[in-house]
Amino acid sequence: MQKFATNEEKNENEKQIKNQDFENQESIEKDKSMTSAITDMTVADVRKALSSMRKEWNKHSCVQPFFPSQMITPEMTVSEFAFKFVMGHHAKRHAKTILKDDL
Repeated sequence: MQKFATNEEKNENEKQIKNQDFENQESIEKDKSMTSAITDMTVADVRKALSSMRKEWNKHSCVQPFFPSQMITPEMTVSEFAFKFVMGHHAKRHAKTILKDDL
């Protein structure tokens, strides 16, 4: 004969499941840290370059065009930065998805 759980047992099971979910979420949040989308640059440097790019784009016109070959940092052009940023961002998102699938 099958035994049916009492309301107390159901509540206890639900509490245990919620505690496990909370602990899993807590460990995931501890692992979160701000990492740069471009390996050779700090997060602050990336933000600074993005801000600079936005400013240049906002003031472009027919007379003063926006050039992707313009240097955005001493070592990198706008087009190089954009490519590295998009690819780095994609790689981070892809790695995040793989980690979630493993859990």
